[in-house]
Amino acid sequence: MDIPLSDALLKIKRPQTPIITYDEIPNINNPNFKDAIFLYRQEENWGHWNCIIKTPGRIEIFDPYGYEVDSQLEWTCKIIRKKLGQLFPRLTKMLLDFNGEVHYNHHQFQGKGKQNGVWIATCGRHCLIRLACSNLDTDEYKQMFDILRKLYSQREGKKMSNDDLAVYLTES
Repeated sequence: MDIPLSDALLKIKRPQTPIITYDEIPNINNPNFKDAIFLYRQEENWGHWNCIIKTPGRIEIFDPYGYEVDSQLEWTCKIIRKKLGQLFPRLTKMLLDFNGEVHYNHHQFQGKGKQNGVWIATCGRHCLIRLACSNLDTDEYKQMFDILRKLYSQREGKKMSNDDLAVYLTES
């Protein structure tokens, strides 16, 4: 749970999806754009994974913390954001120009801080699972995830957190 998935591991687990940094997000209005996992960088090779799911007439930005789009930019000082190509909230701008429904995840899936003394670094795992269930809307996904967590908790004989389930589902 404390070892974040690198872009290389994400590419292995989801080869059909672009794994990119925030500054590399292509124009989401391009009809060929479908989905992506992207990194809001806080340092050169470290940050927080989110994903984009696009279907005809609809786009969703999924943040495992449930934060609003581009609020993650505020975690990093402007000097570093400029260096990383993240000075301006370009995703917000693209969403404002999007000709269709815009949705974002408002449910917290990823825990914050530590769990059992271990830092929680499961954002990439949550993005993989969300993309695998992209046919569900955000609320349906939350409902499905809660049911799965309860079932696996019963099976394992202990209460599982969302992050425990994310690790369990993405380890194989």
